Amino acid sequence: MKSDIGLIGAGAIGGNLALNIADNNHRVVVLDLDKAKVQNIVDDDITDNITMAKSLQDLVSSLKSPKIIILSVKAGPLIDSIIQDLYPLLDERDIIVDGGNSNFKETIKRNRHLKDKNIEFVGMGISGGSSGARNGPSLMIGGSEDAWAILSPILRSIAANYDGISCCDHVGSDGAGHFVKTIHNGIEYGIMQLISEVYQLMRDGLDLTNLDIANIFDEWNKGELQSYLIEITANILRIENENGTSFIDTILDKAAQKGTGRWSAELALELGVPATIISSSVFQRIISSFKEDRVALGDLYKIKGENIVLENGIHTIYDALHLGIILSYVQGFLILYHGSIEYNWELNYSSIAKIWGDGCIIRAKLLKDLVREFESDPMLSNLLYASYLIRQIKSKYSALKIITSSAISANYAVPSLSSAINFINSYLRGNLPTNLVQAQRNFFGNHKLEFI
Repeated sequence: MKSDIGLIGAGAIGGNLALNIADNNHRVVVLDLDKAKVQNIVDDDITDNITMAKSLQDLVSSLKSPKIIILSVKAGPLIDSIIQDLYPLLDERDIIVDGGNSNFKETIKRNRHLKDKNIEFVGMGISGGSSGARNGPSLMIGGSEDAWAILSPILRSIAANYDGISCCDHVGSDGAGHFVKTIHNGIEYGIMQLISEVYQLMRDGLDLTNLDIANIFDEWNKGELQSYLIEITANILRIENENGTSFIDTILDKAAQKGTGRWSAELALELGVPATIISSSVFQRIISSFKEDRVALGDLYKIKGENIVLENGIHTIYDALHLGIILSYVQGFLILYHGSIEYNWELNYSSIAKIWGDGCIIRAKLLKDLVREFESDPMLSNLLYASYLIRQIKSKYSALKIITSSAISANYAVPSLSSAINFINSYLRGNLPTNLVQAQRNFFGNHKLEFI
């Protein structure tokens, strides 16, 4: 029997994706240079829907027409190399799907190149990690409507579900899928940094144990802050080593990045969007990488964190974190809006919020509220005008201000929380001191002035 899908790359994502596809009654043929990886997948498959390809030619000849081939390999030159090898083996209307974290600008180029040869190229943003790939990911599809019509029955069947709706949709042409995934990751960076900042405030500023903080995050996860990232934070803080010590305390305070967060910050600058929370989270990861300098300079300057005294402290931290997370989504959707205009995609923000409703890393209860706001006003270009967010910002503003000022006074770095309060204090007021900046620019550069 011919297979429905070919998959190149049997790593953690690709392998689990193959098993997911097989579980949903689709036949898939898998190719990887490491044959042992593919064999493990075949052995784990209880449906007999997975077969191993011996070569690229074998994979292509095993597929139904139009042939669908998903690439689950490292983004970059390897994608172009595989496309070059595949092209002579494909027919018109065959479909190559890039399921990696590719830069959407590269996806646009590849789409145009293959379109000229009448081969479809689709950029598929995948979120949910290896577990999501296995049990139901969030899928953001960019490409032609024709390609989507062929792919949708299979891809929607393997995706997660949000209130009975598949967390998989066609978001736009060419690079739109990878663009939306990039911004998803930018929002993710912001939220992770915000959570880490309040974790430090509770651990060092309030002298709480990891177990205490885990219990607090568990409680928070039952309310407005319910989300995957809050849930796993509580779980992480509970893990113990064999000797009874806390696992989190053995991890180096140095966070790496693969590029999508940085791309989000770069896009914000290119599009002129004030995504300050996302940008500050990227810079904080960069600062964390200078571990040797930080240790040496810490010994030199001896700036120590102090205890924080807060009236109704935990609830105040809760409100500050909640507002920071809300604003991270606000800034992410602002990038989506301006990117949609720049690249003529006509993104559907309600659909994107639904795609992110389950299966992905930033899934959260808050997204239900965002869906309602976008559905009640399909022309909504800025979430700061949404009635739900207006209420939240007004009610939680003082908490964010108190936590940020208390943290800074006690010598703690809270770049994303402070970016959030400065975003509010700048973007939500009609008058800023930038009239002076404009005058200075004109004084030394003879720039054109705008007057009231």
